[in-house]
Amino acid sequence: SREDRQSDIPAVLNRISGLKVKISKGGYILKDELDVKSWNNLVEAVNEVNRKKIKIIPHDLGYNLFKEYRDGSLRQKQKQYLKWIYAFDSNEGHSLPNFNTDHETLMKYKEFIGDRLKNNLIFTLLSKAQEAYPKQFSELLGISKRDYKKLAKTLLGLWKSDAPQKEERIKSILERNAFFVEEINWQPNITINEINDWLNSLSSNVIEKELVQKIFNDLYGENYGQMQKEMEKFEFKTEGKSGFGRPFRFILSKRKMHSVAMFNMGVCVAPDDKLWNSPDFWQMIIFDEEDNGCGGVIYRTIEEDDKKYLIASIQPSQGILSSVSPEQTYARIIKFSKLMRKGLKYQNLLIPTDSVIHSNRSSIQSIIPSMNYPTLTLKRKYDFSYSPYHYQYQKFYIVD
Repeated sequence: SREDRQSDIPAVLNRISGLKVKISKGGYILKDELDVKSWNNLVEAVNEVNRKKIKIIPHDLGYNLFKEYRDGSLRQKQKQYLKWIYAFDSNEGHSLPNFNTDHETLMKYKEFIGDRLKNNLIFTLLSKAQEAYPKQFSELLGISKRDYKKLAKTLLGLWKSDAPQKEERIKSILERNAFFVEEINWQPNITINEINDWLNSLSSNVIEKELVQKIFNDLYGENYGQMQKEMEKFEFKTEGKSGFGRPFRFILSKRKMHSVAMFNMGVCVAPDDKLWNSPDFWQMIIFDEEDNGCGGVIYRTIEEDDKKYLIASIQPSQGILSSVSPEQTYARIIKFSKLMRKGLKYQNLLIPTDSVIHSNRSSIQSIIPSMNYPTLTLKRKYDFSYSPYHYQYQKFYIVD
C-alpha cells in the first residue's frame, strides 16, 4: 500500500493544478478495407473466457509459460496460453468487451496485446513463478551462483563503520552496480558470505526485458505487427472547434487515492514503488466531465550543471484518444507542461526521444517526432524507472 506523497509536488504548481481545458470531439474513419485476421487468436480467447470463467494458478501458469518457451513449443500453443493469460487478467478485473470492428474496440484489443501482455502480464506471471519456484526458475534461466565477495567486502566495511547516512551510501553503491532496493535491514553481525548470498538472491530476481520480449514474440509478435499496420488505415476527423469540445481537468496528484493512476495510463512501470517514492516523480491525471481518470503524464526532474530540466512522459488513455483529437490533446498537455516549467523556473521542458518512454500511445508516438523539435544529449544517462524495468534516458527533444 503506497503512502500519500502529495507534499512531493512543489506548492508553486498548486495554482495550475486543476486547469480546465476543452478538446475537440471527433472519431476515426476507415480509409481502406480492414483485415482483422491478426485479432482472431485474441478474439477466440476473449469469447471463451467471457462465456465461462477459468480458474488460473498464476505461478504455475508463469512457470509453464517459461518452460514451453525454453522447450521451443510455445509458438505451437499460442491460442492455449493466450486464453489462460487473458483469463488471469480477467480474473484480476480487466476484461475486454465482445469484439467488433469499431476503432475503440480494435484499439482495446490491440492495447491488451501491446501494453498489458507485452509490458505487464508476461513479467507478472514470470515473477510469480520465480517467487514460488526459485530453484527451478533459476535453472530455467541458466543462472549459477556468482561471486560478489569483492563488492560484499566494500559494503560490509561501510555497514560496520560509523559513517553518516551509511544506509543511503550503501544503496548508492548498489545502484551503481545495478541493484535496486528500498531499504537496507541487515543484522549488525552480517558476514561477507551472507552479503554475497543476498546479492545473488537479488541478481537471480532480475527478469530481463529481452526475455519478456522473446516470449511475447512467440505468443503474438507477428500478429501484433500486423495489428499496427491495420490500425494505420484509420484517420481521425474532428467535429467542430475546440471551444465547443469535451471538457477535461488536468490535476497534479500524488495522493494515496491516486497511487494507482499509472495503471490507468497503461504503463509498464505502474507497479514501480521506488518510482512512486521518488520526490521528483509527479503525475498529472486527466479527468473527464464524470471524474473518470483518462491517463495523464509522468514527470521527473533532472539536474545537471546547475540546470534543472522537466521531463515528460505523455500517457493519455486510449479511451480519450478515441473520442477527442489526439493532436489537440497533445497540444493541451504541452501547454500545461510549459506552465509547470515556467512556474518551477527550470531550464527546459524535455521529452525523451526513446518512444518506449515518451508514450505508449501510437498516435502520440507519431505526433512527437513530427514536431521537429531540436534535441539535447545530456552528459550521462539518468534513471526514469527501476522496476519491473530499469529504463534510462540521455537524449531528449527540447520542447520549451
